[in-house]
Amino acid sequence: MVADPHLGKTYGNVRLTARLGQGAMGAVYRGWHERMDRDVAVKVLLNSHAKDKARERFLREGQSAAKIDHENVVHVLDAGVAPDGTAYLIMELVNGHSLGNILDENGALAPEVVARLGSSIALGLAAIHAKGIIHRDIKPDNILLGHDKKAKITDLGLAKQTDDPELNRLTATGMVVGTPLYVAPECIRDPRTATISADIYSLGATLYHLLTGRPPFTAESPYEVMRAHLEIRPQPLREIAPHIPSGMAQLVERCLAKAPERRPTALAVADALSQGSRLKASANRGLALLIGILTVAVLGAASVAWAVLTRPPPPAAALPPATLAIEADHPGARWRSDDGAWQLVAPGNTPTPAGRHHITVESTGGGMLRAWEGDVDCPSGARAVAAAALTTIPVTELRIPVPGDGMIFLDGVAFGIEPAVPLDHAGTYAIGRWDGSAWQSFTAGIDRQGRLSRGAAVVGAHPDGPAWWRERDDSGSPVDRHHVLCWWEIELARTRSNLSAPPGWLIQGQRREQPALGLNAGLLGAARDLFTAEMVALPGREVAARLSMAYQTGIWCMDQRRLDFLGSPSPQNALCALVPAVATGEARPHR
Repeated sequence: MVADPHLGKTYGNVRLTARLGQGAMGAVYRGWHERMDRDVAVKVLLNSHAKDKARERFLREGQSAAKIDHENVVHVLDAGVAPDGTAYLIMELVNGHSLGNILDENGALAPEVVARLGSSIALGLAAIHAKGIIHRDIKPDNILLGHDKKAKITDLGLAKQTDDPELNRLTATGMVVGTPLYVAPECIRDPRTATISADIYSLGATLYHLLTGRPPFTAESPYEVMRAHLEIRPQPLREIAPHIPSGMAQLVERCLAKAPERRPTALAVADALSQGSRLKASANRGLALLIGILTVAVLGAASVAWAVLTRPPPPAAALPPATLAIEADHPGARWRSDDGAWQLVAPGNTPTPAGRHHITVESTGGGMLRAWEGDVDCPSGARAVAAAALTTIPVTELRIPVPGDGMIFLDGVAFGIEPAVPLDHAGTYAIGRWDGSAWQSFTAGIDRQGRLSRGAAVVGAHPDGPAWWRERDDSGSPVDRHHVLCWWEIELARTRSNLSAPPGWLIQGQRREQPALGLNAGLLGAARDLFTAEMVALPGREVAARLSMAYQTGIWCMDQRRLDFLGSPSPQNALCALVPAVATGEARPHR
């Protein structure tokens, strides 16, 4: 056996006592820090990688990590180069295992465990981002879980400052940064353009792995995995594990959005996941919180009573009115004060009587209801602001039966070939089913108490209405009225037209409800033939450009009666988005 060349040596006042493991770039040792009188971990750059650029990147890990002092990030104590040229990092020692090892031994973890771990990881990631640093290699192997059950992010070897001009020098063009199983699409295209949102995608892929026991995409080669990150939506979590709470599944799938701007922040992820972990708070904590609330309430009531007794009321006629501004983070919202009439949220101030008012703000239109409510003090003669961060309203899951065969559509998006639609949030939903010859649709409403109402069914030969046409994007903002054809719809058109299947076409059929890719002129023509010419058309360039921005991908269009695509370097990634026949080129967003 070859003796370890580092054991017994001293680097930065630390004597290495045991080898703990080895990665691609370096080995990790347990060491005794003589001055601190404690065990620490020491990461040593392997000699085979000890070139100037690798050593510089290795030391940058220490510089990046040393800036962060957070309980969910492994703390770096020192970094340097020994007289013999060995580069090293001295870190706190975490006695435990990586989440990668835990997954290998146990498989998928329970959702409540993932909620607790994920919230901690997201908090650590938020601390990293707050320092202007992108980790760029979040994955289970880089999350350590100590005996105290506390998750800690480690290995900032690929980290960079968001404003660091040295990145272009240290990262070559075309070099993918990160681990293929968890890497964000933008890091595949050009890692130099990555932002902190790339870490959110990797966090989402990590949470997906923790919940299901496998990463979002697996294939025989890294190339195929990276292509999947670029082009394919991962299988919905609840199809793999129905016991996963729908809210958690939706959060993880938002983290895995292809477009970086559609992903939540690390703090938003931590807050959402902590909602689940707080459900298991101890009774003592709940009692302490209750006592605290009662104490504040009593003291507050006493101070208010004293103020009332010692201050004479001003004349009523002397009180000028207040003004109130509603700032909602959701487009198209409406609001009301107390039990007054609803009105649309608009810029500017609204005169209101002075005093405390209960303000309710909620989204308009279809889909999940988002709402906010709270008390706002409106001082006399002053301006008050209600900053309304609208959130969805979960209810006990209801399964809405949809009779017949064929594809179900929900609020303009293909849902799947299922007997029913599961809904677990308050809102108003347009639901339809098409079997290729008959169309039926209806509206289902779920109020805040989880009570269901169902409208009368509309029957026709072709899909129509809000169940098939989409008029708002994922954020609720208006978009041109359109429908993105899924694989099932194009396949229906292909078989009716007796067209041969292009290469790779049938593989998409594993996810029949997903938008169809790899289209050609024949398939697009066949798809048009499913409908009457007066009903649908391919968009013109102007409408296609707006839809391409909304979906962050290519869109097929007609340009002066010539078939074309835009928003994508390759037609293989362009979607077929049909629009009403009268809205091919000059249509404005439907409002």
